[in-house]
Amino acid sequence: VDDGGNSNARKSQECKMEMSSIAGADAIAKINLEERTKRAMLAEAVEDRIFELVDELDEVVTVNDGFLVGDVREEAVELAKQ
Repeated sequence: VDDGGNSNARKSQECKMEMSSIAGADAIAKINLEERTKRAMLAEAVEDRIFELVDELDEVVTVNDGFLVGDVREEAVELAKQ
């Protein structure tokens, strides 16, 4: 199977990600320690909230055996949007 096109596209994406990562690291290095700490704490809070929402959504789906209709579907959609 010839996946040369996919492989090249993947390498291009990886290169872009690496360059973005380096640029981001350089930009962060220029920010003072207090601001970096504040941003890290905010990122941690956002990450915690994402995990809470995933758990809530998983519970809604599990409790309803994967059948999401009516109000339950609306609740699941709202959780997913958050």
